Amino acid sequence: MKRNFSDWGIKGGACALAVLLWFHAVTEHTYQKEIDIRLQVEGIPPDLSAEELMVANVLPSRVRVLVSGRGKDLLSLKEDGFFLRVQPRGNSPGSVYSYRLSPDQVENLAVGADVQVRKIVEPREIEVEIDKRSEWMVDVEAVLDLEIAEAYKQIGRVRIDPPQVKFTGPSKRLQKIKSIHTDSLVLRDVHEDVDLQVGLRPPEGIRLELSPDTVRVRIEVQELAEFEIAEVPVQVHNGGGRNIQLEPARVRVRVRGGADIIGRLKPEQVYLYVEYREENTGGGLSVQARPDSSFEVIALGPSRVEVAGR
Repeated sequence: MKRNFSDWGIKGGACALAVLLWFHAVTEHTYQKEIDIRLQVEGIPPDLSAEELMVANVLPSRVRVLVSGRGKDLLSLKEDGFFLRVQPRGNSPGSVYSYRLSPDQVENLAVGADVQVRKIVEPREIEVEIDKRSEWMVDVEAVLDLEIAEAYKQIGRVRIDPPQVKFTGPSKRLQKIKSIHTDSLVLRDVHEDVDLQVGLRPPEGIRLELSPDTVRVRIEVQELAEFEIAEVPVQVHNGGGRNIQLEPARVRVRVRGGADIIGRLKPEQVYLYVEYREENTGGGLSVQARPDSSFEVIALGPSRVEVAGR
């Protein structure tokens, strides 16, 4: 039997037209839909008789509302075209005001969309805390999990630049902040210098600005080496101002540390000392090394000295 393909084209066109008519009819109906819109809390109006005020607490950024409109308008609706504006009325630092949110506070910037806001779903009420705006310098502390590779050594402390940052925010809350932490850093098998720009983690629940909002974290790492230094002087502690001579007055020292550091060490940079106690000088005095973050004293020769002339 011979098929008539022209009939299939007519039938297909009729089906497409039917679908279009059905879609048009359906989208002309009115529907309801919940959407999330922006919550915009305005700044505190300036008052010449008072200090600059601000909203102190963190508020939700979005509000869920129920809207209604034709199906075609809801399909093309852009949520960012709506926002709910709140203008705080307070002018007393430390005061807290409650605001009931209502559909008439919603502003519609969506051009050509015939959509009405029927009700506020959540939150239906917000609290706004008012405080004086102030500036506060806060120390920065690095949150660091550091593991130096074998045969390497960290030289000195972790350096943070800048060591302090400026908070701008509500006066009462800022005064309680003693420091701010960086984002967590986990560094393993570190065998070279670290130099990273790291973000900061501001305290939660406070509306504030950071300047700057990142800091530079630097760590010097060097390969371990050992080095022997001859003729290192030994100091006397608790000598009571007397001219106490030691025998020998200088000893040999072996140090371990970063290769670049210990290769340039001079004898005077290694601080050795004895604790003088007259009643304990019979067996000689034990030589001790003051701790230094750049190197480690691993051997002394001799390790005990005598008081000369005894």
